[in-house]
Amino acid sequence: MAKTAAFLAAIVMIVTLGLMLSNAGPTVAQTAPDIIAVVTATATFTPKPTPTPTPKIGQGCTPGFWKNHTSIWPSPYSPSQTVGSVFTVPSGLSSLGSATLLQALGFGGGTGVEGAARTLLRDAVAALLNSAALSSYPVTSSDVIAMTNAALASGSRSTILSQATSFNASNNLGCPLN
Repeated sequence: MAKTAAFLAAIVMIVTLGLMLSNAGPTVAQTAPDIIAVVTATATFTPKPTPTPTPKIGQGCTPGFWKNHTSIWPSPYSPSQTVGSVFTVPSGLSSLGSATLLQALGFGGGTGVEGAARTLLRDAVAALLNSAALSSYPVTSSDVIAMTNAALASGSRSTILSQATSFNASNNLGCPLN
């Protein structure tokens, strides 16, 4: 009787250990005339993810930076150059084409397509200067011009603002020229 009690106590310990090691629980088999305990336990360790900051790809300076640092503008661009000499400005927005690149950096937004175009041109001029000055800027100069022209040609406020938002994000990646 003492042997049976000791054997059952051992089984209880094995089963308890199995439950602690695995959520799957133990498997206990009984065969006659002896009791045989089989414990199946799999320890699964799930590492806790360590937060890793997403690295910023590229670098870019804001419109305000370029507005206040005209002496370091990259060639072939100059503060007195007109917006229309770089970008294709639709006839409905022709007044924006006669503004200088420096003036465009100070454009505010506004309502309608013209307000959206002003926002885009501010960010596009900064993107253009970034792409010419920084090899780490994520967009090339020719792509900045093409994307700006396409957005302006769409005549769609939402398309224009979407492109402005994209340039704005790139222009805020961190300026190495500060």
